[in-house]
Amino acid sequence: MKKIRVAATIQARMNSKRFPGKVMKKILGKPIIQLQIERLKKSKRIEKIIVATSLNKKDDRLFKFCKKIPGIIIFRGSENDVLERISKLIERYKIVTHVECFGDSPLLDPKIIDQYIEKFRKNNFDCITNTLKNTYPAGQEIMIYKGKKLLQLNKIIKASDQLREHVGYNFTRFKDLFLIKNIIAPKKYNFPNIYMEIDRPIDLIFIKKIFSNFLKEGDIYFSLDQILIFLRQNKNLSKINNKVYRRWKKLKR
Repeated sequence: MKKIRVAATIQARMNSKRFPGKVMKKILGKPIIQLQIERLKKSKRIEKIIVATSLNKKDDRLFKFCKKIPGIIIFRGSENDVLERISKLIERYKIVTHVECFGDSPLLDPKIIDQYIEKFRKNNFDCITNTLKNTYPAGQEIMIYKGKKLLQLNKIIKASDQLREHVGYNFTRFKDLFLIKNIIAPKKYNFPNIYMEIDRPIDLIFIKKIFSNFLKEGDIYFSLDQILIFLRQNKNLSKINNKVYRRWKKLKR
């Protein structure tokens, strides 16, 4: 099998504890997972998009839906050991550079991903990210790493380690072993308390308002710049979900 130089994987499942089935909730007639795939296809650097879900029967619906989407790969693996799931797909598809995405972040900007990929290519980083310090809006997290380095990480972390439910985050636990570059958001993007991810039902209300505004123009791609301008013009919108407790904020980087 030929190597994939740059692949983006969307980690997605139906069995979310706080918002079950969220990846298949619809916005203007399309499931969230489809909107995210369509936006990632606007990237000029990503060669292949992969949806990585679990073997749980509850994910059969997601699997069947994604199989119908042209040009993507759908992969299934361990439900709880997500590090193992992603490691296996990296091995199977011989992925050189891996872009880690989440099924609850449909507003992730593909042009910013492309900028990160270029920085990654021009340097010898093992991992480039913006998550060591949260400066971007939530839902704009980017983590790109060498596929072979994730396979190394998978061997280091014990099977009993509860943090195997995370993938790229685990690089930050072994900073002495890997060359990690963290990107701080420029001033125009430095809004860490704006939540553009879908963790709970109230987040979906917020995200729907953003998509509804831009999709009426007909193009699935609209930038983070455009979103932030829209939110400045409609200041009450970001208040919809900014008081929600976020469990991930407790993760130590």
